[in-house]
Amino acid sequence: MQRQTNVIAAVAAVAMLAMSQAHGFPDTIEMKNKAGVVIFSHGKHSALENVGCGDCHHMGMDQTCHACHKPGASGSALNAREALHRQCIGCHKRETKAGKPSGPVAECKGCHQK
Repeated sequence: MQRQTNVIAAVAAVAMLAMSQAHGFPDTIEMKNKAGVVIFSHGKHSALENVGCGDCHHMGMDQTCHACHKPGASGSALNAREALHRQCIGCHKRETKAGKPSGPVAECKGCHQK
């Protein structure tokens, strides 16, 4: 049963990666900021079994994060730094708490490269 579950998860991961590439989404996204460049692996994240497109693209697939979450913005939309930190670090912390592998949660240099 475990082998079947692993095979299904692997097939789903490959399908998600193929779908993101078929739609023209880049495999990696570089986000430049004051703390250094963050190289986000869109391909790796879209292939995760417990992550759906809407988990990150909460306003639809045709907008980037920075379309609403502007650097230094105020008002109802969080600024880019707050939104991305909440989204990324929040997910990494939940995964860590669940005993699953995750990305960085505390060290800035874990994501931000000079």
